[in-house]
Amino acid sequence: MPPMAPSADVKVIPNAPLAPYTTFRLGGPCRYLIECGTPDALRNSIQQLAKEQTPFILIGGGSNVVVSDFGLHSAVIRYASATPLIERRGDDLWVSGSTDLDALAIFCVEEGLQGMVYASGIPGTVGGAVVGN
Repeated sequence: MPPMAPSADVKVIPNAPLAPYTTFRLGGPCRYLIECGTPDALRNSIQQLAKEQTPFILIGGGSNVVVSDFGLHSAVIRYASATPLIERRGDDLWVSGSTDLDALAIFCVEEGLQGMVYASGIPGTVGGAVVGN
């Protein structure tokens, strides 16, 4: 049983195969997979893992990730949300890193905002796209 306890906004899967969570559909099991979709869930999960001194790797939608079929000895936090977390505040957008990049591009088009159309069709999350690209 993983030391990380699941909650309403955190799902914990022990010995989870990572192939279903990567674009290339590759990857053996990890110690446990922690699925978080909100900033609070991510923050709480990282704090708990740090407290337990459990090594972890953070991924988003799983694009640009290749995992060995032998798996990983660490925990994996998957920070991705099926529901876009986007808030418009005047001319500014507040977007969770867990939001799908394509969902952000669509939101911008619907709001009449320019500059994100290029991102349509790029796999992954906003957080992963910013870090990975």
